[in-house]
Amino acid sequence: MDEFSIDDFMNDLGVWEPHEDTKRLWPSKEGLGKEILPRILADNGKKKFDAWHDNISPRLLEMHGEARTGITTMMVAMIEYLQEETKSTKSTYQPSLSKLKFTKTKFKQPTLLSYFFCQLSDDRRNNVVDVLKGLIYQLISRCNDLDPPIHLKQCILLYVDAKKGIIKGLSAFYMLRDILSNILQHDSLDKVYLLVNGLDKCIVGLSQLLDAINNKNCSAKWLVTTTRKGLVVDCDQISISLSQLFALVDASIKDAMPKSDPAKRTEMRENLVKKSYLWIDLAFQAQKFDLLKDIVHLEPETDFDLLSEKVIKQIEIRINSVAAYQKISLLDLCEEMLRWTTMSYYPLRLVELDALMGPRDFCIGTRGISKLIDLWNPLLVIIENKVYFRYLGIKDYIFSHKINHSKGGHWSTMLRCLELMTNGLRKDAPNKPGSEWAVRYACCH
Repeated sequence: MDEFSIDDFMNDLGVWEPHEDTKRLWPSKEGLGKEILPRILADNGKKKFDAWHDNISPRLLEMHGEARTGITTMMVAMIEYLQEETKSTKSTYQPSLSKLKFTKTKFKQPTLLSYFFCQLSDDRRNNVVDVLKGLIYQLISRCNDLDPPIHLKQCILLYVDAKKGIIKGLSAFYMLRDILSNILQHDSLDKVYLLVNGLDKCIVGLSQLLDAINNKNCSAKWLVTTTRKGLVVDCDQISISLSQLFALVDASIKDAMPKSDPAKRTEMRENLVKKSYLWIDLAFQAQKFDLLKDIVHLEPETDFDLLSEKVIKQIEIRINSVAAYQKISLLDLCEEMLRWTTMSYYPLRLVELDALMGPRDFCIGTRGISKLIDLWNPLLVIIENKVYFRYLGIKDYIFSHKINHSKGGHWSTMLRCLELMTNGLRKDAPNKPGSEWAVRYACCH
């Protein structure tokens, strides 16, 4: 067998970069989101979090609440908080003359953070195997980034014995569980945080994942969020409720209505506190972009989906007021853009989206794509030349109500990639624009 390398193992894991998840989720958490963590932890939750963080309470902490009450926001803010701790540590061990032994230095022992966001509608985010892959991938990456790096090859040697198919075969869970356990028992690792958001959305192998979390021999600190209370046993619990958003609602009303009278503010507050966190965030974002005029007098039965429908209709009205682009309806272009963006398995780059939306008699280009995205503010945002949905709930709504599924799902994306590669890749000549991005997407998915 060829010499085994960590790079081979990382490639076989086949996961996306974990920071893509926080980029995908963080845009929707601006404003209210930055304040929700200290607000919730200011009460009894702070004592439980501090006890968990300081090794006083059990190493398991469960945060639960109803859907769309800000649980994911909590997790993103928690990741940002714990990442500050990991930045202040260095590797505890320096390689000695012996390849198998390490000697301690004066450095503080390293703190590592690994996290995973489960998603019910995504087959790559709703099963135990991919959860473990994501956690392992990040631990190895962070160990490699330490100064000096911590080498984990010995922890993964059992992977070599059954290299063919162990990541995808029936034994994948048990193999990955043992690899994770070996990594966590490495002498050079003192404190490791493992965070899983949406634990109840892991519908494939949830009981196996719970067994791994509840393993008493595991030294890592687990923090999970869920809408189902009591999934994890022998742990502290923090409950997240809508009542904890009162102060955030008041602050948002004051910013949105600085000159309004107290009676109107009170009326708005009484209406909004009955809504979910995402409803409130979307409503204020829509008002910011002049898509909603009066949040107070929205029908009481307006749920998140109905609010999404209202916002999307206003966006479409705004688009129809813009002149047609090169005699092609902007709505038609936007519908095509939404279809590719929604069907994609990862946030598309502007150049990728431009390639997928062709061919046509004229070139939109990345600038044109950017202008299309701007028309869909605040539902779509561009971060580092990649297109993200501000809310996962909006993506689910568009997938269910706005996408023409008769044109094919992900299969149509793959066919388009094959078309781009067939027509664009050249052996002895420059490749056509977009063909290299088609290769990237096709190889990843």
